Amino acid sequence: MVLRKNALEKLLKASRGFKGKYFFKVTDAYRPVFLQRKLFAQVCREVKAEDNSLSAEEIKTRARRFVADPDFGVPPHSTGGAIDLTLADELGGELDMGTKIDALDDRVETLSSKITPEQTSNRAFLLEMMEKEGFVNLASEWWHYSYGDQYWAAFYGKPAAIYGSL
Repeated sequence: MVLRKNALEKLLKASRGFKGKYFFKVTDAYRPVFLQRKLFAQVCREVKAEDNSLSAEEIKTRARRFVADPDFGVPPHSTGGAIDLTLADELGGELDMGTKIDALDDRVETLSSKITPEQTSNRAFLLEMMEKEGFVNLASEWWHYSYGDQYWAAFYGKPAAIYGSL
């Protein structure tokens, strides 16, 4: 896993709040642009497979809901400031968040009304721990958090991101 130093320090600080009861399970951090292109193309294929009647632009529009389009600026993961993660218990079992990371359905939204109260509580706990350290959650993906990238800058009203492409 590659993550910018400041973002990693903030992640480690957030983990201390768990006091050994929970741990972060990181699934993705830095992703080079060439890999982002492959991922975006893969999600486009999956969207097309679900509905073959969509135009090429409609496919891209739907795919952008789940993964950054590298043709629209520097993807957050390509800055080294974005991270995908969940919580696991002391035995390594993932807490129930309602979906797996990278699922392609409506329940992936952080504040989805289509999940159970326990799943909502687990997401809220993760959100609270990450926000305490200055991370911003991407509302369309409960697992995605940013620090220092363009999404973070926009959320906090900063004039620019701290990090560009890594």
